[in-house]
Amino acid sequence: MFKGKLNLTQYDYVDYDTSTINGCRHYVLDNACYPSITSVLGKTSNHDWYDKWIDRVGKDEAERKSKAATDRGTNVHLLLESFVLNKPIDFEYSESEYKMFKTMIPHVNKIQEVVGQEVVLYSHQLEIAGRCDLIGYFDNELSIIDYKTSNYPKNKNDIEDYWIQTTFYAIAHNEMFNTNITNLVIIMGVNNKLPLVFKSKINQSMIDKLNNRRNQFKEISNG
Repeated sequence: MFKGKLNLTQYDYVDYDTSTINGCRHYVLDNACYPSITSVLGKTSNHDWYDKWIDRVGKDEAERKSKAATDRGTNVHLLLESFVLNKPIDFEYSESEYKMFKTMIPHVNKIQEVVGQEVVLYSHQLEIAGRCDLIGYFDNELSIIDYKTSNYPKNKNDIEDYWIQTTFYAIAHNEMFNTNITNLVIIMGVNNKLPLVFKSKINQSMIDKLNNRRNQFKEISNG
């Protein structure tokens, strides 16, 4: 059972539908339609490593492994979401997915209070939207908390896009609700290993990188 407090009415979060435009997920807001932060980062990432990986393992094997990783990430997220809400698990999952989920529970239980889960956040200033895994108090500080899964252990310098993503969530939440979130937390499940927890603060370098990736995305989209 989740040990933290649930306070899901503190902020007036609203859910929004999504639409796929030019192959990218967009959030359809009341008066705008913004690309998702994951689409922005995906479109502007350096894919050289991925292309080399496909060349090495073959297209079919790469697609199989990519789908397996995506499915694992989705199910681990759903397991964690059910755990935090103290809801029964009513969907199928694999033994390895459940094992990864169980390893992450001790760190999720360090969240003292949850104020939002699977929340749509957007920034009119940045013209980007996205769905944040969790907003809550970690180390007694209101934080953006993101779940990730990985086949291999990573270090803080390997996950720059995750920091850009969580920086966006913090900026969007602060814009929408006049908060001052600066604390970023990533809880990463690792296949057949102990989970990792990364913590950081919003900094100007990540804000600049977020703005650069947004501008790149606009250039690509405008073709």
